[in-house]
Amino acid sequence: MKKFDFASASAEFLAPVQSLNTLAIATMEKAVDLQLALARKYADVVLESAKAANAVKDVDGAKSFADAQAEVVRKTVEDVVTDSKAFVELGTEYSNEVQAILKASAEKVGKLAA
Repeated sequence: MKKFDFASASAEFLAPVQSLNTLAIATMEKAVDLQLALARKYADVVLESAKAANAVKDVDGAKSFADAQAEVVRKTVEDVVTDSKAFVELGTEYSNEVQAILKASAEKVGKLAA
């Protein structure tokens, strides 16, 4: 009769938990990095627009500013869509990796139980 090895069984049980924790931390780091980069990007858009508005001195300048702001808005909306896709992709990658870890863990448990 085979003797039960508690240390090995514990390591087998904890390995997927540690993998899930490592993955969660890495994904949080990526999300924070992305959020910080985007916060800076959009803050720069606001600051540049404020500087441009402050530079308006007359009616022609106001018209030029308004025309330029239409392009800023169009580009910003386009960027928001692209940036949102980056978050969706990050979430999808995380979900796929979690599923792979859980599947591998379930297969190990199935083999141990057999």
